[in-house]
Amino acid sequence: MTSFHLKRGLLWAFALLLLQFTAARAQYYYVSGHVTDSHGVGIWNVNLDIFDSETGDLINVPGDHTDQNGYYIVFLFTGTYDIEYNAPPGERLVSEVRRNIVVQSDITVDVVLEDGFFLSGRVTDSQGAGIYQLDIDVDDAVTGERILTPHDKTDTNGDYQVVVPPGLFDLTYQPPPGSRSVAVTIPGATIHADTTVDVSLEDGFFVSGWVVDEAGAPLSGIDLDADDLETGQRINTPRDNTDDAGHYEIVIPPGTFKIIFDPLLRTDLAPAMLDTVVITADTVLDTVTLLNGVWLSGQVTDGQGGPVVGAYLDVFDSATERFVITLRNKSDSTGTYGVSVPPGVYDLVMHPPEGSALGEGSYTSVSVLGDTTVDFVLGPAGIGDEGAGGGASIPSGFVLFQNCPNPFNPQTTIRYRLPETGPASGAEAEPPRPDRARLEVFDLRGRLVRRLVDRVLGAGDHQVVWDGRDDRGGAVASGVYLYRLRYGSYTLSRKLVIQK
Repeated sequence: MTSFHLKRGLLWAFALLLLQFTAARAQYYYVSGHVTDSHGVGIWNVNLDIFDSETGDLINVPGDHTDQNGYYIVFLFTGTYDIEYNAPPGERLVSEVRRNIVVQSDITVDVVLEDGFFLSGRVTDSQGAGIYQLDIDVDDAVTGERILTPHDKTDTNGDYQVVVPPGLFDLTYQPPPGSRSVAVTIPGATIHADTTVDVSLEDGFFVSGWVVDEAGAPLSGIDLDADDLETGQRINTPRDNTDDAGHYEIVIPPGTFKIIFDPLLRTDLAPAMLDTVVITADTVLDTVTLLNGVWLSGQVTDGQGGPVVGAYLDVFDSATERFVITLRNKSDSTGTYGVSVPPGVYDLVMHPPEGSALGEGSYTSVSVLGDTTVDFVLGPAGIGDEGAGGGASIPSGFVLFQNCPNPFNPQTTIRYRLPETGPASGAEAEPPRPDRARLEVFDLRGRLVRRLVDRVLGAGDHQVVWDGRDDRGGAVASGVYLYRLRYGSYTLSRKLVIQK
């Protein structure tokens, strides 16, 4: 045997061994099926996009289109996959996704694509020119589920056409990267026939900056949210996560905003916020540092031990009395809540869900230096803040009412009720005595805006009018504020809205 033939034989042997080794480690199977319309007719040229269910990675496989009779066959390694069945362009068919398909043997997945309606229109900028490569997202207005809409980008004229099922949807129009147009969401669009929706996007400004941790290292994947303080509306900001360098760039219209920096699922970082950010031009913001966080969580129950759904937590720094920003601070369907905060000592106030017959629960000077569990029991209406429980019992007759009117402009009235015996009183043998009441307004960054009351007051009903001005006499901006009543060692708080 010549040297050439010997080398070739060795290479083939090595390749065969490698193939056997690969096959032993990762077996593949066939996934096949038939894609039909609602009349049972096979659909040609349906495109299959296949994703790893755990990582979200797109899997490239040959043969990922249906044939003329609607049949397909692909091979996949052992795993769990999401498969999108994308209807061909121009067909009045609703695309579909099948999630968490487990592949550990040859399987058949048949799919029926239902008839839908054409949603079409033209998207233009402030000058009336069509916007190219703008992305359209369609979300079910009731469930929040995203509808699969392939071919959902505008053409060179700004025209688009997607197919959706009948229903009520939120429509979001997101300009391409680099565009100065502001994204917009149209809520509650009813689709029961072919529908045309034309959209004109206003110009905005580029707002950029960096996010780092306490050591100055860049943080990637931090989500930004911008809320308009005049209207209370959240601005749609596509591509609003920081990159590997901790950098972000969003487009928002002129105005005054609070900008929230959300670490999402990272419970080791506390969120941050820039309040009253005035945007009148392209702006580079100061670098934002996210503090190390610890996890504060627990259960919220009623007097019978049942879970309280939709209760929400306010956190105050016990030393500075400042409000601490928390995100996703509502209790879930099991009554569980969880927020990330910097290590510290805090006053905690758990508010009942709106319209419930329950009152607030509160704790003071809670040490939260590591992951900490604090449970709340919300008592029935009539105890404390129209029904308060939690840690120490709140004295009967201690109530902070919702301001009226709310929202307000230019002034609002805040009513409160103090108990017969001040919480700081001594032994039971001592006669009841009044205590110092302090009623203050804070912004959402925890800064004191206005001290409305700070004096010794007797029991009974009291009220004060706030004219929407700070301690220096300046008018405060539109937005959400928090007002808090402290009496002895007890605290009650509520939120109010100035809307100009």
